[in-house]
Amino acid sequence: MIEAGIFTSVEFYTIAVTVAVLIVGFIFTPSHREPAMTYIYAAKVDASPVLDTDGKAIEIAVADDFALHVRRRCAPLPEGTTAYVNVDIVDDKLTITEKHTVENHAAPLIAYDLSVRIDCLKASRYHLRYEVPDSGLWAVSTVVVGEGFSDEVTLQL
Repeated sequence: MIEAGIFTSVEFYTIAVTVAVLIVGFIFTPSHREPAMTYIYAAKVDASPVLDTDGKAIEIAVADDFALHVRRRCAPLPEGTTAYVNVDIVDDKLTITEKHTVENHAAPLIAYDLSVRIDCLKASRYHLRYEVPDSGLWAVSTVVVGEGFSDEVTLQL
């Protein structure tokens, strides 16, 4: 008879509600994510000495100071094009978006080497997505910002 009286007491329901709130609080704790950051870098645009590739190779290398060097060889772009990249970082996801400024769309296509030095990264492992929205090309890879890392990825359509 005394056990049945426990379920009708105010103290029991106060403890039950407190425990329920604590459980819900532990389940729905917001993640401790770092803020998303966006950086814009001007790309160095040089006429390519090699003209026999399709411009889909991306070379990635990490310097001693942990700066990421990204180079796209033989990108077919109109003459007089300038380029820049947007670098978006969300936790361990790194998105590099290559953008072009074209003054004359009717100009003949020339093979250019585009290179950029990205110095906003911490020493860590990143899931890379490289995009060229003008042509619909993209590539994914894993980049380790650490001493001696280098890789080459191929853009896909």
